[in-house]
Amino acid sequence: MDKSNQKEYAPMLLVNGNKVFDSFVDHFNDLNGSPFKGHNFPEVFIITPVKSKEQPEDKGDKATDTRPASVIGYIEGEEEYDSVYREIYGAIQAKWPEIDSIHKVPYHPLNPSNRGANQMEGSQEKPDHDKLIKTAAGRILFEYDTSRKDRIREVRLWVEENIQLVFTMDPL
Repeated sequence: MDKSNQKEYAPMLLVNGNKVFDSFVDHFNDLNGSPFKGHNFPEVFIITPVKSKEQPEDKGDKATDTRPASVIGYIEGEEEYDSVYREIYGAIQAKWPEIDSIHKVPYHPLNPSNRGANQMEGSQEKPDHDKLIKTAAGRILFEYDTSRKDRIREVRLWVEENIQLVFTMDPL
C-alpha cells in the first residue's frame, strides 16, 4: 500500500498489471460478458479491512501487537486504507465507465501475530494465528463448482468464513 512504490501500488497494479498480476483492463472482453443467464454481471467487489479502534502496541523495534483482533476492536464504517479504497474505486470507474455495480465489502481482519502464548488469560477464544492456519476464518473464498450431477453451476464468494456475498446457480 506504499504510494511511493508506484508499480506495486494497488490502483496502479489494477490498471497496468505486472509480471505476475494481469491488468483488469486487458480482460474487459472477458469481464463484460456474463456466463450466467439472467444475472447482472459484471459486478465488482472491493474487499477492504475496517479500521482498528486502537493503534498497535509499541514493542520498541518490533511493533507487533499480539492482542487478538477481537480485543483491539474495529470502527464500523471506516476502512483501514480509506484513500487506497477510494483510488481503487476511482481507477475502476475511470477505466471501465460502463460498470454500475461496485460493492464495498468491509471485513474484520484477524491478527496473524497473535499466537497461543500471547492469548489472553482465561480466554476461550482461539488465538487469531490458530484461526488463520486451521480454519477458513480471515480468508476470502471463491468457490466455483461444476461437479453437480444435475448440471448446475454454483458460484459462491465468502468473506470471514461465514459471510456469503454471492451465490448463483445456473444451468451449464
